[in-house]
Amino acid sequence: MDDTAPSSAMPRWQIHYCLVQVQEFSMMADDQDTRHKTGYTTIEHAKNRAHQVEPASPQAKAAAASTTGRGGVVDFAAGSFSSGLTVLSHTRSCPSCCYIRRQLIDLGHPEKESVLMAPATPAQVLPKSKYHQSVVSAATERSVPPAAPPLRGPLPHADTSRGLDEAGKTFIHPNHVIPPKNYAGVDNLVIVCCHAIFHPDVDSSSFPLHSPYDERNWHLAPFQRSNPATRKPGEHETFLSHISAGCSALTTGSWATNSVLVFSGGATKQSLTSLTEARSYYNAALALDLSRGYQSGFPTKTLYDAGRILLEESATDSYQNLLFSILLFRQTVGSYPKDIRIITHAFKAKRFLELHAPAICWPSDYIRVQGIDPVMSSEELVDTVQGESRYGQDPWREDPLGTGEILSQKRKARGWEDKTDAELGKGLEDSIRQLLNGKVHKNLPWRDAVTPSVE
Repeated sequence: MDDTAPSSAMPRWQIHYCLVQVQEFSMMADDQDTRHKTGYTTIEHAKNRAHQVEPASPQAKAAAASTTGRGGVVDFAAGSFSSGLTVLSHTRSCPSCCYIRRQLIDLGHPEKESVLMAPATPAQVLPKSKYHQSVVSAATERSVPPAAPPLRGPLPHADTSRGLDEAGKTFIHPNHVIPPKNYAGVDNLVIVCCHAIFHPDVDSSSFPLHSPYDERNWHLAPFQRSNPATRKPGEHETFLSHISAGCSALTTGSWATNSVLVFSGGATKQSLTSLTEARSYYNAALALDLSRGYQSGFPTKTLYDAGRILLEESATDSYQNLLFSILLFRQTVGSYPKDIRIITHAFKAKRFLELHAPAICWPSDYIRVQGIDPVMSSEELVDTVQGESRYGQDPWREDPLGTGEILSQKRKARGWEDKTDAELGKGLEDSIRQLLNGKVHKNLPWRDAVTPSVE
């Protein structure tokens, strides 16, 4: 190693602070009152000396060497501050000395740990107070204790219980305790019906760079994409409004403390990704938190960890959005919901309220739709309403449970597998398993659960 190479890893004034602090503490050891009066000026004194280094006098060397009982020794080499110094430790809690010592260990000094300072041009000696002169003279009569052994093992300031290794360098994230989920008093279900996939990888370090407002980060159907020719915006903005409305239901309003939110949607675009619509909506909610300035303590993540946000990852159509979310609520909370709020497009309200809910015998007074439509012109609105009536409502009116050829083929095209019915019905009532197989039982469990008894 080049013994003349300067060390720039640490500010020079901080190194001087260590040396001056040792000298001042040794001088004031017998005078507690004076220590309190003058100790606060030490750091300023060190800063002033950062660029005005004086030769070390014999008195200064003796005073610095006489730090008995303070965990170590500071020695001066070659008779001056500017030529070099050896630092063991003047106190085991000093972060500056520990920092120097750690660097020296890394540089391979097993016996004598030294750090060299950049050569400095000697300047005039700073004026000394009368007290300073008197205590330096008195310190020359003290004996020099033996040098402390080099430090090994964990550094004094390294708290390994908080994630630092023995070298004090690598941060190991501590385990977080996630409180147990508590569903006491939870009897309302909020369903966000998913319509597309937000595809950025949430586990990638580049995830924060992918805005949920950027259409390129979504797998959209052709009719959902923006159209510059007609100035139609992409419908992903509407989906973000659905997500925000669902999360807000858990934090504001009368449903905030007694509800569970379900993002409902399966892996409907398996030719592009295996990611489900439900999980992608949850990822989009995290991206929304990032876009709003959250860097930690994400509201969405907090709700998810508490079990207030659930992911239903099997549904391939609106009927399954409703039924499968109810079953997930039952399997998670332990009972069926009392009230249901569905967040979807407003033009689909009739489909849910007049077709899907009656198909599963859900009481009409215990289900509502919070409709949020895409931005539409009058012509687009007419086309949308007509398309919903022809392609959205009429098929379900003829086939309420979706077991016929047309609707079942749509499900399979979106990745549905018949064996999923059996998986969803595990542990549930026999009437539910029959419903999943396309048969409506007269004794469905929620009839008694949500309908008030009449005396």
